[in-house]
Amino acid sequence: MPGVELVLPHVGLFLLNALAIAVGVSTLPLRDTDVPAVWLSIAWASIYVLVLGRIIAEAVIAPQVIKQRLERRTAGAMLSRALPWPTRWAESDELISSAMADAAETPPTS
Repeated sequence: MPGVELVLPHVGLFLLNALAIAVGVSTLPLRDTDVPAVWLSIAWASIYVLVLGRIIAEAVIAPQVIKQRLERRTAGAMLSRALPWPTRWAESDELISSAMADAAETPPTS
């Protein structure tokens, strides 16, 4: 799969943080556990798991998204070639020409 080799370090960090969450949850029932510190560590590791999970998911999904985007772009280009050229450009050219002529005819006031 293209793109996956770029996120292999992220996969390792993802697994390490998932393991940290599991260790934190398993230490909660023990005596003499600093519960607020463990919950803080679990929350911190879960944030990393969420962010790294999104990075990994984007790397896995990206090839399909890019392929679909290119197909849509190609379809749009084919459609634009099939449609006739717009005819309204002549009207805008006439409007610009008349505005420039009016501007040239009015004397400057100074």
